[in-house]
Amino acid sequence: MMADKWQPEEIMVRQTIPVNLVLVGDMWNATTQNKIKEKLQSSYKPIIFSELSRAGIQYDYQYNFVSVNDKVSKDFFDFMKSQARDIKPFFGGKEFIYPWGIAVWIRNSHPEWVNKNFERYEIDYKLIDAQKVEDYLNDNIISKDPNLSKANAANLIFIADDMSKINFLHNFELKRVDAATKRSHQAIGLMGYGGRYNFYFFDLYAVPWHSYQGFPNFYDPKMQNYATDFIDIKTDEKRAKLISDYVNNATSLLITPTYIYPPTYKSNYVLDLVIVSASRTGSGTVSTSLEHFINQEKLKSQFESLIPYSQWQIKLSMANFDSRDIPNKLKEIVQDTKRIKDRVNPDYTYEVLDTKKLVDQVTEWATTRTSTDIKDYREIQKSSWTIPVVIVVGNRDKPIYLYEGDSILLGIAPGHPDDPSQPCCVLGVTYDNAVWDDNVGLTDLVLHETGHVLSFMHPFYGFSGDDEPFVNQYFNWYGSVMAYNSPPNSCGLWYSVYVKTSCGIADTFYTKFEKDNFARGVTLFLMKTTKSNVYRTMINLESVNKDPNNPPDDVTHALSSIESKLRKAETSLAKNELLGNDGSIQSAFSAATESEEIAKKYGVIYSSSIKPLEPNLHIPDWIKSTAKWWSVNNITDSNFVNSIQYLIKERIIVIPNLAKSGQATEQSVPSWIKNNAGWWADGKISDQDFVKGIQYLVEKGIIKI
Repeated sequence: MMADKWQPEEIMVRQTIPVNLVLVGDMWNATTQNKIKEKLQSSYKPIIFSELSRAGIQYDYQYNFVSVNDKVSKDFFDFMKSQARDIKPFFGGKEFIYPWGIAVWIRNSHPEWVNKNFERYEIDYKLIDAQKVEDYLNDNIISKDPNLSKANAANLIFIADDMSKINFLHNFELKRVDAATKRSHQAIGLMGYGGRYNFYFFDLYAVPWHSYQGFPNFYDPKMQNYATDFIDIKTDEKRAKLISDYVNNATSLLITPTYIYPPTYKSNYVLDLVIVSASRTGSGTVSTSLEHFINQEKLKSQFESLIPYSQWQIKLSMANFDSRDIPNKLKEIVQDTKRIKDRVNPDYTYEVLDTKKLVDQVTEWATTRTSTDIKDYREIQKSSWTIPVVIVVGNRDKPIYLYEGDSILLGIAPGHPDDPSQPCCVLGVTYDNAVWDDNVGLTDLVLHETGHVLSFMHPFYGFSGDDEPFVNQYFNWYGSVMAYNSPPNSCGLWYSVYVKTSCGIADTFYTKFEKDNFARGVTLFLMKTTKSNVYRTMINLESVNKDPNNPPDDVTHALSSIESKLRKAETSLAKNELLGNDGSIQSAFSAATESEEIAKKYGVIYSSSIKPLEPNLHIPDWIKSTAKWWSVNNITDSNFVNSIQYLIKERIIVIPNLAKSGQATEQSVPSWIKNNAGWWADGKISDQDFVKGIQYLVEKGIIKI
């Protein structure tokens, strides 16, 4: 059938990404390269986590080993030394008998730097500005090499700054101003950084910095964890493994990461942001100073830079518990908290909300505020999406948190109640003195949780090439707003306990890698939209007894034009040419709008995937033709299975109480099911009997839903 080639499930675009491994301060030798190459993943197909499906693109990594010459390396190290700031005494320095922080690591791993007689550490420790280092690397190395600066290049920079080149221990720091409160925050302890450009840098000799450093039972003093680096690794074999681990993790987490929800494109977005005061005695501290809590301009600029050719409106409002807009059930849940003990310090407790009840209530409320169906593929040019965001502000004397599993959370982006594979909204919590005393506004929190709604996963959580989930906290040293690196406590628990000052990366943003990855996802969404519209048009033609293999002239002409635009989009995507008039997004958008026009002309109607379905068996009569063709071998088993699978997923066939799919199998379709299809097409058995065969195929994993 002509319609089969237009099935959206068939999309799998390939893109080659040059991944340049840039070494500063040393030279890659052939032996080391070979050891690293043995462990590198050559390709990767990211998934959409909420749907547990492939995103529709395969990345093929082309690894290049680049050694920076001695002159450039020396100039860079001179720059680092010029920017270094003394920290005396360094963490734990005053507590020689009972050290904490990096002093614990020195005592356990490097006694050569300890003078026990004089009770002192005979080594200097300094901090270097990570942003200045990132800018320097871009201006003096990346931008000067055409291979490193081309559109589809991804660069991983490894800095080999051992003690012979920089004769002091060091980490990196960042100073940023919160976009709303206008107060500066400092983050220290970074072992790497990136975000603004097409690279991430790893300092192979930074001081190991672990969140629980110095805490018994939570900290490994031998540093066999994500903070291990060349200071503690001496063999070539282990060093090669560390480099390959960094590269594999960076490709899976930063460069071509998992999508948490499917990326979509709408021409207009509305962020319906409601800040709810949990106080019954008034909300003046919030309502009179909304600009101190949220920076609307930053929200708008970040979203519009993320989603090309879209318009964003920020609709900000304030509500308190006396407001009629707040459902009574929501008020009751926010007022009903329970106490839990901190797992590290049992003497400290948190006030937490019943997260499940709160999410259920907020999602129910959110569905009354959203204006469009995000799965209405047919509308492209005038499409819109309202994203409800609810932030609950607790009292100064009673801060509240969300609690899920063993984690204390400040925000969550739940799935839609009628279809958890699709996003719904955002729920966040804070308390007023987090803003007024700690000077941590809500801008980054809203960007973070809305980023989840739009598709983004945390940059430290992803899937390996074997589809195994893994976490690498190393990548919290990243400029991304999607990391857990915001103040006040993101330098590690031990730091917040002993230093008692706010620490973390403020004013974060969507990174270069994230923008590229989302743009690819938007291209794929528009390509799938195009195919869905054409596929449904073909089916509609068949339903009115028109031959889809010989469609009307206007459809034939449109299909020729659409195919040309899809090929252009795929070619541009393969080159990572995403923006501009000849970019993949514009080509795919043009194809989608043309498919929208023919879909409307031929009566395509989308049944929303997030609206409750009537529990009635519904199989359109025209599907009998497909079943008949299959029964007499006019179409293959694969074509039939793919067609039925797609029609069920898109709710064209509605089967209530359909079993969950079994494990995918290569098993062939039993002959009795094909016979049933023919008998059903001839009216010899009922719809229910035919469905038994479909149910069997689902249970056996032959049809995957």
